[in-house]
Amino acid sequence: MIVTCIINVRAKATRKPFGVNRTRATAPLDILHTDVVGPLEVNTWDGFRYFVTVLDDYTHFSATFLLRGKNEVSQALINYIKNIENFWTRTVKKIRLDNGGEYVATHFKQFCMSKGIT
Repeated sequence: MIVTCIINVRAKATRKPFGVNRTRATAPLDILHTDVVGPLEVNTWDGFRYFVTVLDDYTHFSATFLLRGKNEVSQALINYIKNIENFWTRTVKKIRLDNGGEYVATHFKQFCMSKGIT
């Protein structure tokens, strides 16, 4: 079943919608979704211009971290993954992301490979 968005039809969008048969998580930390937003038009009072969000596909728990620059994304995610794995006593299996430069950084890629995260 394909769901058609009337706004996309009117705007003559050419990209097809994501399939409805995506794999869903069956337990906490099976799949995390993440995205970076910014630069914001107005900085926060203490200089933050970006934020990164993380959403657990199973629990729908989300976390948001303020960042001064995109160079802080990798470390923020690594810290979050370490903390959330300790909380659940489980390991993250998969991360869904947009392959932006902040995610394909060598430091973050190496961390994911060492933990078996795909």
